[in-house]
Amino acid sequence: MQKSYFHWLRVLIIIILILGIYFRFINIDRKVYWHDEIITSVRIAGYTKENFSDILKKSGVIDSENLQQYLNIDSNKTFISTINSLATENPEHVPIYFVLLRWWVKLFDNSIGVIRSFSAVISLLVFPCIYWLCRELFNKSLVGEIAIALTAISPILVLYAQEARGYSLFAVTVLLSTIALFRAMRIQTKRSWLIYTASLILNLYTNLFFLSIVMGHGLYVLLVEKLRLTKRLKAYLLASFLGFLIFLPWIIAIVSDYEDTAFISQTTPFLTLVTRWFINLGFTFLDIQIGSSERLFDVRNVALDNNALLNLNTVWPYLLGLILVLILYSIYSVCQHQPKEVSLLILTFILITPINMGISDLMSGGQRSSIARYLIPSYLGIYLCIAYLLTNKLTNFTEKLWFKASPFKGIIKKNFHD
Repeated sequence: MQKSYFHWLRVLIIIILILGIYFRFINIDRKVYWHDEIITSVRIAGYTKENFSDILKKSGVIDSENLQQYLNIDSNKTFISTINSLATENPEHVPIYFVLLRWWVKLFDNSIGVIRSFSAVISLLVFPCIYWLCRELFNKSLVGEIAIALTAISPILVLYAQEARGYSLFAVTVLLSTIALFRAMRIQTKRSWLIYTASLILNLYTNLFFLSIVMGHGLYVLLVEKLRLTKRLKAYLLASFLGFLIFLPWIIAIVSDYEDTAFISQTTPFLTLVTRWFINLGFTFLDIQIGSSERLFDVRNVALDNNALLNLNTVWPYLLGLILVLILYSIYSVCQHQPKEVSLLILTFILITPINMGISDLMSGGQRSSIARYLIPSYLGIYLCIAYLLTNKLTNFTEKLWFKASPFKGIIKKNFHD
């Protein structure tokens, strides 16, 4: 009975996975190519703001024909042009994603579908990575399979798998780095720590928000080692030092020319932040914006936020409340039943980014903590917890069914009581 039950469960997981892949590619070229994606195209082409200034001085308005000129790969521009344009004008955007996307566009073409398909293809790597991490943490294949199903139909991951932005790559590299750290802590070989160092470098040059994850990794190692300067802590510190040493050229570029994006630093009322945090939790399983005729919030103009979510006469507060309870219960389940090395890693994975951003927003103003795409590592950590919880519940349920149907039930009970 158990084998049959899990067979059909795995069939369901495969169906969900196929749906997730379908959702990532369907109509990928039909959505509006918005501002941030245009900037991506300009950067991979190697152009700068100065190029735009020149054409604006001539015409005042950039028509579609002239704009296309800056979205196509110019044979006179190289990968170095892309890196230089980022380093001198947008150092907050680190170069690996843009360099890889430029290679992808040169390999195929620069149509919207092709440009976005790079993110979609990269997003498929989340599945083996989260499965691998689950095997490392829980040593149960079913946890990994359920985690694959959850990430396959995750609204936030599907959304950014269809955009010409680097968040799908960020999700993959964050998972790889966390796997590398956990393995290095477990097997403690020079090779494993070198792999972790390489993963740090990869992540630092993929997304600046990985700095929060580095802090989380450091806190994790400190807590596991009980604040003692052990062999593992020394290895972690050395790996981090080497990683940041190789990242130093970009740190210099950031210090020289970093400007916070205007919309990020907008002063946001506390109640608005809390409402957005609540909405973002919902992105774990559903996008409630689809069910609303009005825009729930606007990061470009905080004054336009619609706090209708707080209306208790609608279903949304209660639905989001249930999701919050599920998330908290799944985290509790991991902390209750897993060793400290596992639970601490997942807790830091989930909490460190929103805590860092939340404190920054509350102390100096801004809305970083309310922007869902910046919290992708937290979503991945939540999926780990929920996958573990569902595996435990399903396993216990099937064991009870098997016990009730077993012809040896009476013998087992008698021996147990004797």
